[in-house]
Amino acid sequence: MARCLQCHEEIVLDDHFCPHCGAVQPRRPSPREQPELPFSPWVPPRMTLQPTGASAPHAEPYVGPPMTVKQVAIAVCGILLFLLLVVMVGREGGLQGLLGGKAPDPVAAPAPLPLLGKMNEAITIGKTAWGVAFTDQAQTVDHRPPTRGKYLSVGIIIVNQSDMGYYLSTASVGLLDDATGERFTPKATAWGTATQILSGHYSNKFALQPGMPIDGLIVFDVPTTIAHPRLLVRDLAAPSPAFSGMIDLSK
Repeated sequence: MARCLQCHEEIVLDDHFCPHCGAVQPRRPSPREQPELPFSPWVPPRMTLQPTGASAPHAEPYVGPPMTVKQVAIAVCGILLFLLLVVMVGREGGLQGLLGGKAPDPVAAPAPLPLLGKMNEAITIGKTAWGVAFTDQAQTVDHRPPTRGKYLSVGIIIVNQSDMGYYLSTASVGLLDDATGERFTPKATAWGTATQILSGHYSNKFALQPGMPIDGLIVFDVPTTIAHPRLLVRDLAAPSPAFSGMIDLSK
């Protein structure tokens, strides 16, 4: 048996439509098949991510630009942080950000959030482990320039330490300018392994299973004057969508 991705009711493995809600179901591998990639069925976004100052090559959705020396260094940092987070899985401890309560009024000034860590550190909030491997600037997203000033791209790693799965999307993370208090939502997200993201093979939404780690490239459209960027994080397995802590992205 399998479960519908829309209503989560049990369905027959080969059903093309959910008998409960009618949602179209992706092709699922039989028990004898081994899926090549742990991707959810969403189509990857048409997103071109390129460091500032380089020429913008023409690329298809699944074919990214060749790796530069800088990208290789970034990938190595991501792998090292990934190994650190894997060690954390199943281990008690870590910095905790268990701040429940009502989400702040979007019109009013947000309540202060604790600063839980910085880049290249692993932190744990409830059942979610977070790490930031790098930050960079992207020249275009979907062949469009930034409207606020620049694109800030953040390479993160997330480990699901709970016994339930959850979806990753643009609503999973946020950004705060700690100097002005302004918050930003992602312009684009790319989920996959570090190798898949660098090669242009990624998904803009992802179903993260229990005990599973995943890399993410998050792009924010921010002013060029941003001085104290903070990644907003929370326990993704918790029912509350409110962010409960921050990771310092300043260098």
